[in-house]
Parts: sequence; structure tokens; C-alpha cells
Amino acid sequence: MIESQPGALSVPHAYPQVPPGFEILANALSALRALLESARAAPPLMVNRQEAARLCGMSVATFDKYGGMGLLPRMNATGRVSVEALKRACLKLDGIAVSHEVDDPADTELVEFRRVNGYV
Repeated sequence: MIESQPGALSVPHAYPQVPPGFEILANALSALRALLESARAAPPLMVNRQEAARLCGMSVATFDKYGGMGLLPRMNATGRVSVEALKRACLKLDGIAVSHEVDDPADTELVEFRRVNGYV
């Protein structure tokens, strides 16, 4: 970092030729660049069929087969599926997450809605 004057704001190395008085703008641009880079590094919330199969560690054909059996969440209208729903479904397939039986018959519609809509 370049120090312009004692007590002044430091300017990132990416902007070595900052005119006097523009240090705050240069710092703001660097902060914005860092924010954009961190947003690019965030994992996606939804993935397509091929990515979903890869995340589950199976072929697309097996993913489709398990999806047709209701063991994996369905794709939404845009052809994507929630990564969180996939995680829960895969844990359930592995026997790590145990589904609880429904004692109240009034809750069966809610359980069916959750299963069909990816809230496995």
C-alpha cells in the first residue's frame, strides 16, 4: 500500500497513480472489487441437472432414476434444483438423516407437499 501523507488513508497497490484528493475513491473502488470477488466465490443456491448429478456423485441417468422414484427433489420450472434440498436428500439416501413418521393423519398432506417440492 502507498502512504500519501502521515495520517492519510492508504491507497491499494492496484492504484499506484492516484491523484491527490482521490484516495477515498480509490479505497471505495478497492472495497467494491473485493466485495464482487467474494460474491463470485459464493457457491450457487440452485444447480442444473448435470451439476446436481455431479454434486450427488452419480450419473445423470441415475439421478433421473432416483428423481423419478421420489428419492431426490424435483427440478423447478427453470430446470434447476436447490443445493440444500439435494444435500438433505443425499443424507437421507445415505441413512444419515432419518425421516420421522407422521402420527397425525392431518399432517400427511404437508409431508407430501414437502416431499414433492424438494423439502425432503
